This record gives sequence, structure tokens and C-alpha cells, in this order.
Amino acid sequence: MSIELTWLGHSSWWIKTGEYKILIDPFIGDNPAANVPSTSLEPTHILVSHGHFDHIADAAEIANRSKAVVITNYEIATWLETKHGVANTVSMNLGGKARMPFGTVQFTPAVHSSMLPDGSYGGACGGFLLHLDRISDASASSQSNTPTATSIPTASEVPVNKNESPALDLDYLKASYHLLIKHIELKQVARQQDASGILKNATHLRECIESFNGEFPKISLHKDVVRLSGEDLEDALNSAYSNYGYNDVLIVTRSNKRANLFNQAVRGRVRYMEEDLCSGDLMMVVKNNYFWLDEKSEAGFIANGDSLEIKKIIRRKEMYGFNFAECVVKLCDYENMPEISLTLLLDSIYTEVPSLTKEQQQQLYANIMEDVNDEPIKGVRMNYLRKSPYFNALQVKFNYAVTCHKAQGGQWPCVFIDQGYLTKEMLNKEYIRWLYTAFTRATDKVYLMNFSDDFFE
Repeated sequence: MSIELTWLGHSSWWIKTGEYKILIDPFIGDNPAANVPSTSLEPTHILVSHGHFDHIADAAEIANRSKAVVITNYEIATWLETKHGVANTVSMNLGGKARMPFGTVQFTPAVHSSMLPDGSYGGACGGFLLHLDRISDASASSQSNTPTATSIPTASEVPVNKNESPALDLDYLKASYHLLIKHIELKQVARQQDASGILKNATHLRECIESFNGEFPKISLHKDVVRLSGEDLEDALNSAYSNYGYNDVLIVTRSNKRANLFNQAVRGRVRYMEEDLCSGDLMMVVKNNYFWLDEKSEAGFIANGDSLEIKKIIRRKEMYGFNFAECVVKLCDYENMPEISLTLLLDSIYTEVPSLTKEQQQQLYANIMEDVNDEPIKGVRMNYLRKSPYFNALQVKFNYAVTCHKAQGGQWPCVFIDQGYLTKEMLNKEYIRWLYTAFTRATDKVYLMNFSDDFFE
């Protein structure tokens, strides 16, 4: 029996083993690296490792269409069943094994978060070890004669409070799981041209991650990699916005606090916007939202990371202890979609965290539910909450400057990178990974803002 293993982009994989077709972490429709349309996939089984959008985005649609069995943790399985009508799920606990027609699936621990696209708790994040039924190819031999496949981006940021990802530690994997591992690294670059200075520097940064010696990596300047002082920043931004447009220029920085400062500077000194929110403002969605769009629309839902432009502010409201704005907006990534009337939650814009905190979300929930305290039937109370435009208000931030984490997975023609506060003692692999990720967000030009002389020859 032969096995076909196909990478579909990002963390999505397609495995064909005999009559069975296994789809792992389906992120296809909104993934620029995906090389197939989601409608062409008819899996028998779908594996979902955790709840983040870029691992679960197409799971429900594909599962409902193909009638595939979805294998994941209890929380995600329940969410798929109750929120999206997925009929066939298998719930697993960390460390557990499940026998499937194609072999055995083991759900292994992973160090990561797992919030679902609508903000629900996604349970424990995991990985999968697939022990496929015996195959005839003698080259795929191990103690169990069963092949296992996984993919991890080697230069991306690692789990919080760790210097290395356990998933990239071959010695750890061998010792913990008694595996015979064949390691393959994919290095083909999709965003930049072969001769670009961006690519040259990104390649060098990857090498510095692999052989980190405590020294600053040396950045080479090119036509498409430019060093800026603070005095030149405003002129460079004006020039970039003029050449590329506001949607195609991004400032990448180290924290939400600095992103807020840059956003206010761009709005006030470049765009001359005086109010806290104006028509023409560009915003980035910071939490998936399924309320405002018909699922049959081109977008299907408004995704975390989507860009939108404020076309009109109809009215502002202070309700339930929070601030809202009823607006007409245009989704920047969907040119053919009409403008949408919706409600924005303004409190998320200036926070120094990615979106509303868990405590704020609970407060909003409790305050709205006070409206129906006298209703004895829980189903009626929950239906009131589900239909509330305030509970379902779109959470956004300004989209002129964002953290590198928020920019991951996206690309812009022109990127300004803010070094942030950095000393020799603070320099580590994590920072170089951050810098590598920031560099590779750009397709055409990179500006380095306030970078130390230590980065240059």
C-alpha cells in the first residue's frame, strides 16, 4: 500500500493512504500559499490540532460537505458540532490514542494557545502522531514500520517562555517517542524575488538563528532595504503611502503599546485625523466574527487579520459600560463585496493587549445578560445574547502599525520595521526570529527604523 503526502500550504497537509484521505489543519480558502481550492478536497478524516483560525478555518465547511470524521480535542469537537453542525467528530484527550480505519491516531501535547475563531476556549493544544497501517515500502522502516509526518516553520517565533520549540528538537522527539526521524527542511521562498536584498537578509537571519553566537546579525543595505533615522521617518512614510497606498504599507513593531503610539502618529501627523475614529480610517480585525456576514457571502465571515476601511460613521453609543460605533465599512480584501453596516467595539482599539481581555469579555456578557434577568428560560436568554449587535460587535485596531504576531501570515509591498528597545544583553534567538518574521512580511521594500549601529558593518 502506497502513501502520498502533500503539503497544502502553512500547516495544512494531505495524506492519502489506500482508500483513506486525511486532511490536517485545513487552512485553504484564505491561505495565499494554498495550491488547491478547498472545494476540491474530499477527505475521509480531518485532524485539527488547535483552535486558531489558520488551522481550523475550513474544517467545518469541508467536514459538512465531505461527511469526513473530524478528530480533535473535546472543546473543538463540541464547538464544531454545536456552532457549525458537524455530524461526525471524535474527541481526544492529550496522550490518548484512537483506532481509525487507516491506523492509530495519538494526540500529543503542544505548547501553544488554542482560542477558537469566535473567542471561545479551544481546549488544550496538541499534535498528532499517525501510526499508519503497515506498508510494503521497506525504506519506511522504524520500530513499528509506520511512518509519521509533521511540519513546523523553523524560523518562526517559539512558544512563550521557551528558547526552542520542542517540535524542532530532534533529540527530544527521538527520546520521547522512540522515533526514527527523517528531517527535511523546505527553504523555497515564495514572497521575494531571488535577487532581492530582502531575501538576502532573510536568508542570513535564518543562518544566524541556526548558529546563534550572541552577536548582532549584520544587515546589508540594498535598494529594497533602507535604514532610517527617526528624523527621516515622516518623510519616508509620506513617500511610501504616496507610492503604495495606505493599504500596502505596514509598520511592524514589538508591542501593542508601541503600535498604538505609531498608529496615533500616522493618523495625526500624516493623515491629519483629529478624532479618535474617522471616516477613511483603516482598521484590522483582531477577533473572528461570524455575526455580520452571511456565511454564503464571498468572505463567509470576518476573519482575524482582515483589513477594512471606515466609509461612514453613523452614530456612537455608550452601552453596557463599553463604547460602540455604528459604521459602514468596506472589506479591503474583497473588492466585489458591497459595503457592510455593522457595529464596532471601540474599547479594543487602544488596549495594550491584542483584543478585549477575558475579564472585559465576561463583563460585557454579564452586563448584556442583565437585560433578560427576569426571563426563566435559558434558551431564550442565550438567543437574546446571540442576536445582540453589542455582544457581537467587531473588535478592531488601527491598521497602520501592528505587532509582528498580528502580521504573521500576511504580506505587504512595503514594511517599516521598528527595532524597539534592545541591548546586547537582550539579544537572543527569539529577537532574531522576530526580525526574520518582520523582514519576510515585505515583498518589495523594507525600511529599518532606529536600528542600532551594531546591526551594520
